[in-house]
Amino acid sequence: LRLEEVGNVATVLFEQPSPQEECGDAQVPSVIIAKGYERVLYGDDGPYVELSKSQVCWNAWPHLNEKNHDNSYYDEYFTRQSHAIWKSRWEKWDPKPCQGLLMLYAQHKTVEDRPWAPSASVKPHPARDNGYADYRPGYYYISDNK
Repeated sequence: LRLEEVGNVATVLFEQPSPQEECGDAQVPSVIIAKGYERVLYGDDGPYVELSKSQVCWNAWPHLNEKNHDNSYYDEYFTRQSHAIWKSRWEKWDPKPCQGLLMLYAQHKTVEDRPWAPSASVKPHPARDNGYADYRPGYYYISDNK
């Protein structure tokens, strides 16, 4: 994405269209997913773009996966395109249906009690006393390494 680490209000973020075979019958046009961003956050699972609620273009994220349990750190939002791809993969029993998908993570709590990132088994890193990333509750995150 080539974003500056410190955010601004002028940057407009778009969803890139996926190949037709990935998202069904018709290719989806580019959609604005956010206007402005707070910062780029670098954690042990890679870079994430941090957004405030007002920067998210909510019409672009119609599919919500609420993780209604106490040990959940975030909920997941999908665009029309990313949800169609996820659904297709899920129906084919793909073991990693979210891999490479554009998703918006709605952070509920910090990961300060999580010394290792979810990918630590394949990308080892030292334990972090304050958690593997500085995710802030009430903010939203998009992976920058799609």
